[in-house]
Amino acid sequence: MAAVMDLNGNGGNIAIPNPGETIETGFQPWNQLHGEYNISVLNDDVTNIIRLQATGRFENSVYIAAVGLVPGAGGGGFPWPPFDSAVHAEEDLIVNSGTVNGDIYSGQKLTITGNAQIHGNVVAVADDIPVTIEMNSGKVWGSVYTNAVNPASIKYTNWSAEITGNLYVGQGGNPAIVAPPISQWHPGHVKGSSASISSPIPPQNMPLPEFPEIPQNQTILPAIHLSGVGFQLLDLTGGDAYVPTIDVHNSTHLTVNVGSHDRILRVNNFNMTQGHLNIISQGDGRLQLIVENTFNIGGSSSMNNNINLDGNSQSPLGLLFAYAGSQKLTIGGNIPINANIFIKDADLQLGNSGQINGNIITGGSNVNIDGGSGNNSRVVYAPNAHVTMGGSGTVNGSIVAKSFSGSGGYLVNYTDEFMDTLPDLNSGGGGGNITNYSIAYWN
Repeated sequence: MAAVMDLNGNGGNIAIPNPGETIETGFQPWNQLHGEYNISVLNDDVTNIIRLQATGRFENSVYIAAVGLVPGAGGGGFPWPPFDSAVHAEEDLIVNSGTVNGDIYSGQKLTITGNAQIHGNVVAVADDIPVTIEMNSGKVWGSVYTNAVNPASIKYTNWSAEITGNLYVGQGGNPAIVAPPISQWHPGHVKGSSASISSPIPPQNMPLPEFPEIPQNQTILPAIHLSGVGFQLLDLTGGDAYVPTIDVHNSTHLTVNVGSHDRILRVNNFNMTQGHLNIISQGDGRLQLIVENTFNIGGSSSMNNNINLDGNSQSPLGLLFAYAGSQKLTIGGNIPINANIFIKDADLQLGNSGQINGNIITGGSNVNIDGGSGNNSRVVYAPNAHVTMGGSGTVNGSIVAKSFSGSGGYLVNYTDEFMDTLPDLNSGGGGGNITNYSIAYWN
Protein backbone atom coordinates (compact mmCIF):
# COMPACT_ATOMS: atom_id res chain seq x y z
CA MET A 1 0.00 0.00 0.00
CA ALA A 2 2.91 2.35 0.71
CA ALA A 3 4.14 1.68 -2.80
CA VAL A 4 0.74 2.58 -4.20
CA MET A 5 0.75 5.85 -2.25
CA ASP A 6 4.30 6.61 -3.39
CA LEU A 7 3.44 5.96 -7.02
CA ASN A 8 0.35 8.14 -6.83
CA GLY A 9 2.15 10.94 -5.01
CA ASN A 10 4.95 11.00 -7.53
CA GLY A 11 2.71 11.17 -10.57
CA GLY A 12 2.90 7.55 -11.67
CA ASN A 13 1.13 6.85 -14.92
CA ILE A 14 -0.28 3.40 -14.14
CA ALA A 15 -3.84 3.02 -15.44
CA ILE A 16 -6.73 0.61 -15.02
CA PRO A 17 -6.28 -2.12 -17.67
CA ASN A 18 -9.02 -3.44 -19.90
CA PRO A 19 -11.29 -6.15 -18.46
CA GLY A 20 -9.44 -9.45 -18.13
CA GLU A 21 -6.01 -7.85 -18.57
CA THR A 22 -3.09 -7.18 -16.20
CA ILE A 23 -0.47 -4.43 -16.28
CA GLU A 24 2.68 -4.04 -14.18
CA THR A 25 5.07 -1.19 -13.45
CA GLY A 26 8.12 -3.42 -13.17
CA PHE A 27 10.37 -2.90 -10.17
CA GLN A 28 10.99 0.79 -9.53
CA PRO A 29 13.42 2.47 -7.08
CA TRP A 30 11.93 3.05 -3.61
CA ASN A 31 14.26 5.76 -2.42
CA GLN A 32 12.74 6.30 1.01
CA LEU A 33 13.50 2.71 2.02
CA HIS A 34 16.53 2.16 -0.19
CA GLY A 35 14.72 -0.60 -2.00
CA GLU A 36 12.38 -1.14 -4.91
CA TYR A 37 8.75 -1.98 -5.59
CA ASN A 38 6.51 -3.40 -8.30
CA ILE A 39 2.77 -2.85 -8.75
CA SER A 40 0.50 -5.12 -10.75
CA VAL A 41 -3.12 -4.30 -11.56
CA LEU A 42 -5.64 -6.92 -12.71
CA ASN A 43 -9.05 -5.89 -14.00
CA ASP A 44 -10.96 -9.03 -12.97
CA ASP A 45 -13.83 -9.28 -15.43
CA VAL A 46 -15.36 -12.22 -13.53
CA THR A 47 -15.86 -10.52 -10.14
CA ASN A 48 -15.75 -6.87 -11.33
CA ILE A 49 -12.93 -6.15 -8.87
CA ILE A 50 -9.76 -4.18 -9.62
CA ARG A 51 -7.03 -6.23 -7.93
CA LEU A 52 -3.82 -4.39 -7.02
CA GLN A 53 -0.74 -6.08 -5.61
CA ALA A 54 2.29 -4.14 -4.40
CA THR A 55 5.57 -5.99 -3.87
CA GLY A 56 8.36 -4.23 -1.97
CA ARG A 57 11.95 -5.43 -1.67
CA PHE A 58 14.49 -4.01 0.75
CA GLU A 59 17.06 -5.26 3.28
CA ASN A 60 16.84 -8.80 1.92
CA SER A 61 13.11 -8.91 2.69
CA VAL A 62 10.05 -9.10 0.46
CA TYR A 63 6.73 -7.58 1.48
CA ILE A 64 3.45 -8.01 -0.39
CA ALA A 65 0.24 -6.04 0.05
CA ALA A 66 -2.95 -6.60 -1.93
CA VAL A 67 -6.17 -4.63 -2.19
CA GLY A 68 -9.36 -5.16 -4.16
CA LEU A 69 -11.21 -2.08 -5.39
CA VAL A 70 -14.88 -2.00 -6.32
CA PRO A 71 -16.04 0.59 -8.86
CA GLY A 72 -18.31 3.04 -7.06
CA ALA A 73 -20.57 3.76 -10.02
CA GLY A 74 -21.62 2.33 -13.32
CA GLY A 75 -23.57 -0.78 -12.24
CA GLY A 76 -22.40 -4.16 -13.34
CA GLY A 77 -23.51 -6.26 -10.37
CA PHE A 78 -22.39 -6.93 -6.81
CA PRO A 79 -18.64 -7.65 -6.67
CA TRP A 80 -18.32 -10.93 -4.80
CA PRO A 81 -15.25 -11.04 -2.54
CA PRO A 82 -12.71 -13.84 -2.86
CA PHE A 83 -13.73 -16.97 -0.96
CA ASP A 84 -10.55 -18.65 0.22
CA SER A 85 -11.61 -20.09 3.59
CA ALA A 86 -13.83 -23.01 4.51
CA VAL A 87 -15.12 -20.95 7.45
CA HIS A 88 -14.77 -17.17 7.77
CA ALA A 89 -16.06 -15.48 10.94
CA GLU A 90 -15.64 -11.75 11.41
CA GLU A 91 -15.99 -12.21 15.18
CA ASP A 92 -15.71 -15.32 17.42
CA LEU A 93 -15.29 -18.77 15.89
CA ILE A 94 -15.83 -21.97 17.90
CA VAL A 95 -14.87 -25.33 16.40
CA ASN A 96 -16.16 -27.95 18.86
CA SER A 97 -15.64 -31.44 17.43
CA GLY A 98 -16.52 -31.92 13.78
CA THR A 99 -14.22 -31.63 10.78
CA VAL A 100 -13.23 -28.67 8.62
CA ASN A 101 -11.39 -29.48 5.41
CA GLY A 102 -9.93 -26.11 4.46
CA ASP A 103 -8.63 -22.89 5.98
CA ILE A 104 -10.44 -20.94 8.68
CA TYR A 105 -10.41 -17.22 9.51
CA SER A 106 -11.38 -15.62 12.82
CA GLY A 107 -11.70 -11.89 13.42
CA GLN A 108 -11.91 -12.27 17.20
CA LYS A 109 -11.43 -15.27 19.52
CA LEU A 110 -10.90 -18.72 18.01
CA THR A 111 -11.70 -21.76 20.16
CA ILE A 112 -10.75 -25.29 19.08
CA THR A 113 -12.06 -28.07 21.31
CA GLY A 114 -13.85 -31.43 21.39
CA ASN A 115 -11.13 -33.13 19.32
CA ALA A 116 -12.02 -30.94 16.32
CA GLN A 117 -9.98 -31.58 13.19
CA ILE A 118 -8.98 -28.65 10.96
CA HIS A 119 -7.28 -29.77 7.76
CA GLY A 120 -5.94 -26.40 6.65
CA ASN A 121 -4.34 -23.20 7.86
CA VAL A 122 -5.72 -20.95 10.58
CA VAL A 123 -5.74 -17.13 10.54
CA ALA A 124 -6.74 -15.20 13.68
CA VAL A 125 -6.26 -11.44 13.32
CA ALA A 126 -7.30 -10.10 16.76
CA ASP A 127 -4.49 -8.54 18.78
CA ASP A 128 -6.43 -6.59 21.44
CA ILE A 129 -8.12 -9.37 23.43
CA PRO A 130 -6.68 -11.46 26.29
CA VAL A 131 -6.91 -14.78 24.43
CA THR A 132 -6.91 -14.83 20.63
CA ILE A 133 -6.68 -18.62 20.20
CA GLU A 134 -7.67 -21.25 22.76
CA MET A 135 -6.87 -24.86 21.91
CA ASN A 136 -8.29 -27.70 23.98
CA SER A 137 -8.46 -31.19 22.49
CA GLY A 138 -8.15 -30.63 18.77
CA LYS A 139 -5.68 -30.60 15.92
CA VAL A 140 -4.71 -28.16 13.19
CA TRP A 141 -3.32 -30.02 10.20
CA GLY A 142 -1.57 -26.90 8.91
CA SER A 143 -0.04 -23.66 10.14
CA VAL A 144 -1.40 -20.90 12.38
CA TYR A 145 -1.03 -17.18 11.61
CA THR A 146 -2.04 -14.52 14.14
CA ASN A 147 -1.49 -10.90 15.13
CA ALA A 148 -1.44 -11.88 18.82
CA VAL A 149 1.54 -10.61 20.83
CA ASN A 150 0.24 -10.56 24.41
CA PRO A 151 1.59 -13.14 26.87
CA ALA A 152 -0.39 -16.41 26.74
CA SER A 153 -2.78 -14.97 24.16
CA ILE A 154 -2.50 -18.38 22.50
CA LYS A 155 -3.68 -20.71 25.24
CA TYR A 156 -3.34 -24.49 25.29
CA THR A 157 -5.74 -26.09 27.78
CA ASN A 158 -5.22 -29.74 26.89
CA TRP A 159 -2.10 -31.85 26.56
CA SER A 160 -3.29 -33.18 23.17
CA ALA A 161 -3.67 -29.79 21.44
CA GLU A 162 -1.47 -29.88 18.35
CA ILE A 163 -0.42 -27.78 15.34
CA THR A 164 1.26 -29.95 12.72
CA GLY A 165 2.67 -27.01 10.75
CA ASN A 166 4.24 -23.74 11.84
CA LEU A 167 3.13 -21.05 14.29
CA TYR A 168 3.48 -17.37 13.37
CA VAL A 169 2.63 -14.89 16.14
CA GLY A 170 2.18 -11.14 15.79
CA GLN A 171 4.87 -8.78 14.56
CA GLY A 172 7.61 -8.46 17.18
CA GLY A 173 6.09 -11.15 19.40
CA ASN A 174 7.99 -13.97 21.07
CA PRO A 175 6.30 -17.33 20.36
CA ALA A 176 7.55 -18.77 23.66
CA ILE A 177 5.76 -15.98 25.54
CA VAL A 178 2.70 -15.62 23.30
CA ALA A 179 2.04 -19.38 23.13
CA PRO A 180 3.59 -21.15 26.13
CA PRO A 181 2.98 -24.92 26.42
CA ILE A 182 0.44 -26.28 28.88
CA SER A 183 3.32 -27.62 30.98
CA GLN A 184 7.06 -27.23 31.10
CA TRP A 185 7.18 -30.99 30.58
CA HIS A 186 5.18 -30.87 27.36
CA PRO A 187 7.28 -31.83 24.29
CA GLY A 188 5.72 -29.04 22.20
CA HIS A 189 2.30 -28.33 20.72
CA VAL A 190 3.80 -27.04 17.45
CA LYS A 191 5.47 -29.69 15.30
CA GLY A 192 6.94 -27.20 12.85
CA SER A 193 8.82 -23.97 13.55
CA SER A 194 7.67 -20.89 15.47
CA ALA A 195 8.35 -17.29 14.49
CA SER A 196 6.74 -13.85 14.23
CA ILE A 197 5.13 -12.36 11.13
CA SER A 198 6.90 -9.52 9.33
CA SER A 199 3.81 -7.28 9.11
CA PRO A 200 0.32 -7.31 10.66
CA ILE A 201 -2.42 -9.35 9.03
CA PRO A 202 -5.20 -6.91 8.04
CA PRO A 203 -8.83 -7.81 8.78
CA GLN A 204 -11.01 -9.00 5.92
CA ASN A 205 -14.51 -7.55 5.81
CA MET A 206 -17.30 -9.23 3.86
CA PRO A 207 -20.01 -6.80 2.66
CA LEU A 208 -23.64 -7.80 2.26
CA PRO A 209 -25.20 -7.17 -1.16
CA GLU A 210 -28.44 -5.24 -1.39
CA PHE A 211 -31.63 -7.29 -1.34
CA PRO A 212 -33.28 -7.38 -4.77
CA GLU A 213 -35.57 -4.44 -5.35
CA ILE A 214 -39.23 -5.42 -5.10
CA PRO A 215 -41.02 -4.02 -8.17
CA GLN A 216 -44.61 -2.83 -7.92
CA ASN A 217 -45.73 -2.50 -11.53
CA GLN A 218 -46.16 -6.09 -12.73
CA THR A 219 -49.23 -7.62 -14.28
CA ILE A 220 -51.59 -8.67 -11.47
CA LEU A 221 -52.85 -12.25 -11.77
CA PRO A 222 -55.41 -14.13 -9.65
CA ALA A 223 -54.39 -16.43 -6.82
CA ILE A 224 -53.26 -19.95 -7.73
CA HIS A 225 -54.53 -22.97 -5.77
CA LEU A 226 -53.42 -26.43 -6.93
CA SER A 227 -54.46 -29.63 -5.17
CA GLY A 228 -55.02 -33.20 -6.25
CA VAL A 229 -53.53 -34.50 -9.49
CA GLY A 230 -52.74 -31.79 -11.99
CA PHE A 231 -50.51 -28.95 -13.07
CA GLN A 232 -50.69 -25.33 -14.18
CA LEU A 233 -48.53 -23.42 -16.63
CA LEU A 234 -47.71 -19.81 -15.80
CA ASP A 235 -46.37 -18.03 -18.89
CA LEU A 236 -44.06 -15.11 -18.06
CA THR A 237 -42.40 -14.85 -21.45
CA GLY A 238 -44.28 -11.60 -22.01
CA GLY A 239 -43.35 -9.90 -18.72
CA ASP A 240 -43.25 -9.99 -14.92
CA ALA A 241 -46.26 -10.81 -12.76
CA TYR A 242 -47.71 -10.47 -9.25
CA VAL A 243 -49.78 -13.27 -7.71
CA PRO A 244 -51.15 -12.60 -4.20
CA THR A 245 -51.21 -16.25 -3.08
CA ILE A 246 -49.85 -19.50 -4.48
CA ASP A 247 -50.75 -22.88 -2.95
CA VAL A 248 -49.27 -26.04 -4.48
CA HIS A 249 -50.22 -29.29 -2.73
CA ASN A 250 -50.67 -33.05 -3.17
CA SER A 251 -47.99 -33.70 -5.81
CA THR A 252 -49.26 -30.98 -8.17
CA HIS A 253 -46.91 -28.99 -10.39
CA LEU A 254 -46.70 -25.26 -11.04
CA THR A 255 -44.54 -24.70 -14.13
CA VAL A 256 -43.27 -21.21 -14.91
CA ASN A 257 -42.05 -20.42 -18.42
CA VAL A 258 -39.64 -17.46 -18.57
CA GLY A 259 -38.26 -18.09 -22.05
CA SER A 260 -34.86 -16.49 -22.53
CA HIS A 261 -35.68 -13.61 -20.17
CA ASP A 262 -34.92 -12.68 -16.56
CA ARG A 263 -38.47 -12.57 -15.17
CA ILE A 264 -39.84 -11.64 -11.75
CA LEU A 265 -42.73 -13.44 -10.08
CA ARG A 266 -43.77 -11.51 -6.97
CA VAL A 267 -45.89 -13.40 -4.45
CA ASN A 268 -47.27 -12.33 -1.09
CA ASN A 269 -47.81 -15.83 0.36
CA PHE A 270 -46.37 -19.05 -1.11
CA ASN A 271 -47.30 -22.45 0.35
CA MET A 272 -45.99 -25.71 -1.03
CA THR A 273 -46.64 -29.01 0.76
CA GLN A 274 -45.92 -32.01 -1.43
CA GLY A 275 -45.84 -29.71 -4.46
CA HIS A 276 -43.38 -28.85 -7.19
CA LEU A 277 -42.23 -25.57 -8.74
CA ASN A 278 -40.80 -26.18 -12.22
CA ILE A 279 -38.89 -23.75 -14.45
CA ILE A 280 -38.89 -23.72 -18.25
CA SER A 281 -36.28 -21.47 -19.82
CA GLN A 282 -34.12 -21.03 -22.88
CA GLY A 283 -30.45 -20.13 -22.69
CA ASP A 284 -29.74 -17.95 -19.67
CA GLY A 285 -33.39 -17.31 -18.83
CA ARG A 286 -33.98 -17.02 -15.08
CA LEU A 287 -36.91 -16.74 -12.71
CA GLN A 288 -36.68 -14.37 -9.75
CA LEU A 289 -39.25 -15.54 -7.21
CA ILE A 290 -39.79 -12.79 -4.63
CA VAL A 291 -41.92 -13.79 -1.63
CA GLU A 292 -42.91 -10.78 0.45
CA ASN A 293 -44.71 -12.33 3.42
CA THR A 294 -44.91 -16.07 4.18
CA PHE A 295 -43.23 -19.08 2.60
CA ASN A 296 -43.84 -22.67 3.66
CA ILE A 297 -42.40 -25.77 2.04
CA GLY A 298 -42.62 -29.37 3.20
CA GLY A 299 -43.17 -33.00 2.34
CA SER A 300 -41.40 -34.21 -0.80
CA SER A 301 -41.67 -30.88 -2.57
CA SER A 302 -39.10 -29.56 -5.01
CA MET A 303 -38.01 -26.31 -6.64
CA ASN A 304 -36.45 -26.14 -10.10
CA ASN A 305 -35.79 -29.88 -10.09
CA ASN A 306 -37.35 -30.63 -13.48
CA ILE A 307 -35.44 -31.45 -16.68
CA ASN A 308 -35.06 -28.29 -18.76
CA LEU A 309 -33.01 -29.19 -21.81
CA ASP A 310 -32.96 -25.72 -23.41
CA GLY A 311 -31.92 -23.77 -20.30
CA ASN A 312 -30.11 -24.03 -16.97
CA SER A 313 -31.55 -27.44 -16.10
CA GLN A 314 -31.54 -28.09 -12.34
CA SER A 315 -29.01 -25.27 -11.91
CA PRO A 316 -29.13 -22.53 -9.26
CA LEU A 317 -28.60 -20.08 -12.12
CA GLY A 318 -32.16 -20.78 -13.25
CA LEU A 319 -33.90 -19.64 -10.05
CA LEU A 320 -33.25 -16.82 -7.59
CA PHE A 321 -35.54 -17.20 -4.59
CA ALA A 322 -35.69 -13.94 -2.62
CA TYR A 323 -37.50 -14.10 0.73
CA ALA A 324 -38.53 -10.80 2.35
CA GLY A 325 -40.75 -12.23 5.10
CA SER A 326 -40.05 -11.87 8.82
CA GLN A 327 -40.82 -15.45 9.93
CA LYS A 328 -37.98 -17.97 10.19
CA LEU A 329 -37.40 -19.77 6.90
CA THR A 330 -37.30 -23.52 7.58
CA ILE A 331 -36.19 -26.00 4.93
CA GLY A 332 -36.05 -29.70 5.77
CA GLY A 333 -37.28 -33.08 4.68
CA ASN A 334 -36.45 -34.64 1.34
CA ILE A 335 -36.72 -31.37 -0.57
CA PRO A 336 -34.39 -30.84 -3.55
CA ILE A 337 -33.97 -27.13 -4.25
CA ASN A 338 -31.86 -25.99 -7.20
CA ALA A 339 -31.74 -22.26 -6.57
CA ASN A 340 -29.80 -19.36 -5.19
CA ILE A 341 -31.58 -18.23 -2.02
CA PHE A 342 -31.47 -14.64 -0.74
CA ILE A 343 -33.06 -13.96 2.66
CA LYS A 344 -33.56 -10.31 3.53
CA ASP A 345 -33.39 -10.42 7.34
CA ALA A 346 -35.19 -13.54 8.64
CA ASP A 347 -33.53 -16.44 10.45
CA LEU A 348 -32.80 -19.67 8.57
CA GLN A 349 -33.13 -23.30 9.69
CA LEU A 350 -31.73 -26.10 7.51
CA GLY A 351 -32.14 -29.69 8.61
CA ASN A 352 -33.67 -33.15 8.26
CA SER A 353 -32.05 -34.11 4.96
CA GLY A 354 -32.71 -30.83 3.19
CA GLN A 355 -31.00 -30.83 -0.21
CA ILE A 356 -30.03 -27.38 -1.42
CA ASN A 357 -28.01 -27.15 -4.61
CA GLY A 358 -27.29 -23.46 -4.61
CA ASN A 359 -25.82 -20.52 -2.74
CA ILE A 360 -27.45 -19.02 0.35
CA ILE A 361 -27.17 -15.28 0.97
CA THR A 362 -28.80 -13.83 4.06
CA GLY A 363 -28.93 -10.60 6.01
CA GLY A 364 -30.54 -12.37 8.97
CA SER A 365 -29.10 -12.79 12.45
CA ASN A 366 -29.18 -16.58 12.83
CA VAL A 367 -28.48 -19.57 10.57
CA ASN A 368 -28.75 -23.12 11.91
CA ILE A 369 -27.53 -26.12 9.88
CA ASP A 370 -28.01 -29.57 11.39
CA GLY A 371 -29.79 -32.92 11.28
CA GLY A 372 -28.33 -34.35 8.10
CA SER A 373 -28.84 -31.21 6.05
CA GLY A 374 -26.66 -30.79 3.01
CA ASN A 375 -25.64 -27.77 0.99
CA ASN A 376 -23.96 -28.97 -2.18
CA SER A 377 -20.77 -27.24 -3.38
CA ARG A 378 -21.98 -23.74 -2.59
CA VAL A 379 -21.45 -20.77 -0.27
CA VAL A 380 -23.42 -19.87 2.85
CA TYR A 381 -22.94 -16.10 2.86
CA ALA A 382 -24.23 -14.68 6.16
CA PRO A 383 -21.96 -11.80 7.25
CA ASN A 384 -24.55 -10.49 9.75
CA ALA A 385 -25.44 -13.86 11.29
CA HIS A 386 -24.32 -16.27 13.94
CA VAL A 387 -24.03 -19.57 12.07
CA THR A 388 -24.49 -22.77 14.07
CA MET A 389 -23.68 -26.25 12.75
CA GLY A 390 -24.56 -29.45 14.56
CA GLY A 391 -25.52 -33.06 14.12
CA SER A 392 -24.41 -34.30 10.72
CA GLY A 393 -24.91 -31.01 8.90
CA THR A 394 -22.67 -30.66 5.86
CA VAL A 395 -21.55 -27.74 3.73
CA ASN A 396 -19.47 -28.34 0.61
CA GLY A 397 -18.21 -24.89 -0.29
CA SER A 398 -17.55 -21.97 2.04
CA ILE A 399 -19.21 -20.34 5.07
CA VAL A 400 -19.04 -16.60 5.74
CA ALA A 401 -20.51 -15.51 9.07
CA LYS A 402 -20.42 -12.79 11.68
CA SER A 403 -19.70 -15.55 14.22
CA PHE A 404 -19.64 -19.34 14.00
CA SER A 405 -20.02 -22.30 16.34
CA GLY A 406 -19.99 -25.97 15.42
CA SER A 407 -20.57 -29.09 17.50
CA GLY A 408 -21.25 -32.75 16.85
CA GLY A 409 -20.37 -34.55 13.65
CA TYR A 410 -20.72 -31.65 11.23
CA LEU A 411 -18.51 -31.39 8.16
CA VAL A 412 -17.30 -28.42 6.10
CA ASN A 413 -15.49 -29.27 2.86
CA TYR A 414 -13.96 -26.24 1.18
CA THR A 415 -14.28 -25.89 -2.57
CA ASP A 416 -14.54 -22.91 -4.89
CA GLU A 417 -16.64 -24.73 -7.48
CA PHE A 418 -19.58 -22.47 -6.57
CA MET A 419 -17.97 -19.36 -8.05
CA ASP A 420 -19.64 -19.79 -11.44
CA THR A 421 -23.08 -20.17 -9.83
CA LEU A 422 -23.10 -17.04 -7.67
CA PRO A 423 -26.13 -14.92 -8.56
CA ASP A 424 -25.82 -11.68 -10.49
CA LEU A 425 -27.10 -9.13 -7.98
CA ASN A 426 -27.31 -5.60 -9.29
CA SER A 427 -25.60 -2.95 -7.20
CA GLY A 428 -27.29 -0.04 -8.94
CA GLY A 429 -25.53 2.96 -10.41
CA GLY A 430 -25.80 4.75 -13.70
CA GLY A 431 -23.52 5.32 -16.62
CA GLY A 432 -20.61 7.65 -16.96
CA ASN A 433 -16.97 7.44 -16.04
CA ILE A 434 -16.00 5.72 -12.80
CA THR A 435 -13.87 7.87 -10.52
CA ASN A 436 -14.69 6.50 -7.03
CA TYR A 437 -13.84 3.08 -5.64
CA SER A 438 -14.54 1.25 -2.39
CA ILE A 439 -12.32 -1.41 -0.82
CA ALA A 440 -13.56 -4.99 -1.21
CA TYR A 441 -10.61 -6.56 0.65
CA TRP A 442 -7.17 -5.62 1.93
CA ASN A 443 -4.46 -8.01 2.99
